[in-house]
Amino acid sequence: MKLLILGVSCANDFCDDRPQTCVMCLDDEGIARIRTLAASAKSLDVYSIKEFNYAPTWLNDYVDLEGDTPLDEPSARKLIDELAPSEAAVEIPMLCVTKDSFRFEAVPKHGSASSALATPMVSLSELDNHTPLLLSN
Repeated sequence: MKLLILGVSCANDFCDDRPQTCVMCLDDEGIARIRTLAASAKSLDVYSIKEFNYAPTWLNDYVDLEGDTPLDEPSARKLIDELAPSEAAVEIPMLCVTKDSFRFEAVPKHGSASSALATPMVSLSELDNHTPLLLSN
């Protein structure tokens, strides 16, 4: 299991009512899927492969992530429990995988492509360990 707590950026700098954080728990199957898509992107010589992915939880609350902060599992779970009431509705949730990294993308509910959301790219090497990852945008 790999826990990801990721900052969220928005294509529209003036969009205030949007998710600020994306939380995802990747199990072994999810990790294998990302690796398979990355291998496919490499073998097909394409920049990225996208697929719908409804697993992440998008949150309205902002997690202050000073740099890339290491976090132990119990602290990460406590943080997620505190943030759970601020879940945000999104549409078109996608997993975007390149040959060496991945990220999550979406659009705020009732939003448009001009307010597209994205997490930072996460290196595939992060999937080699089960340490929770906090990554700002």
